[in-house]
Amino acid sequence: MIRKSFVAVMFLVIGALPAMAAAGTALSGDEIKVTFGTGKPFTATSTTNGKAYSLTLKADGHAEEITKGNKSGRTGAWRVTDKSYCSKWGADHEHCFTVQKNGTRYEVRDSGGHVIANWAP
Repeated sequence: MIRKSFVAVMFLVIGALPAMAAAGTALSGDEIKVTFGTGKPFTATSTTNGKAYSLTLKADGHAEEITKGNKSGRTGAWRVTDKSYCSKWGADHEHCFTVQKNGTRYEVRDSGGHVIANWAP
C-alpha cells in the first residue's frame, strides 16, 4: 500500500514538472532593467481587460503608458528591486510585480502569483 502511494505521488510530481518549468524563473532587477528599462516602447497586454498598451520605462525612473490607438496616456515612476519591477502611476500606491520569461513573452505577476499582464519587447 505504501509503495502504491509513493508511486502515485511520484507521478503527480513528474506530471507537474513541465507546468512549473513553463512558468520559468523570475527575472532579477538587473535583467528587467536591461530588457525593458531602455527607454524604448514595448507592448504590454493586460490579462484582466485584454487592452494593449505601449509602455516605456526610461533609465531615469520615469514611465509612460499609452493605450494602443490613443495619442496620450499616463505618466509615472518605476524602479526595480533585486527580484521585481515596481511602478507608481499618479496618486496611486506603488505596486511591485515579478517578471517571468515564458517563450517569446514575459509574464508580469502580482504578489499572489497571478499573471496580470504580458510584455513583449
